[in-house]
Amino acid sequence: LKGSDEEKFAQIEKHLRGFDHAMAEIGYRYGELYFAGSQKNWDYAKYQADKIDLIMRLALERRPKRAESSQCFINEALPNLQKAIAGKDQKQFNAEMQRFHTACIDCHRAENILYYRDSVERIRQQSIEFSKKYQLPK
Repeated sequence: LKGSDEEKFAQIEKHLRGFDHAMAEIGYRYGELYFAGSQKNWDYAKYQADKIDLIMRLALERRPKRAESSQCFINEALPNLQKAIAGKDQKQFNAEMQRFHTACIDCHRAENILYYRDSVERIRQQSIEFSKKYQLPK
């Protein structure tokens, strides 16, 4: 990076952008979280949930105008999911994962970003169908 400290910070801010990079990482971790919980890999599920929490909070520091829409997600949906993971309760995990998904949709709706609408089950099925169709040759 070149220029004054102020110019360097502006350049870094430009590279980090707003929520789109964070959402890409959260989307990846969301899938990993879902599969981890579905397979009762509670340590990995906890890791992914904690990373989603961190990524979301850091993204909100960069784009505080999104904070209001995300409060239900940050203050309710994610902590409830983390409790289900800590309790290693499959039934509760499934229920909280559905609520977590709904909180994602609600936040996207509030921000008028409606790209992510499928149910958790449909997203998983699409991933399975894709992986079966595009397996690498042995």
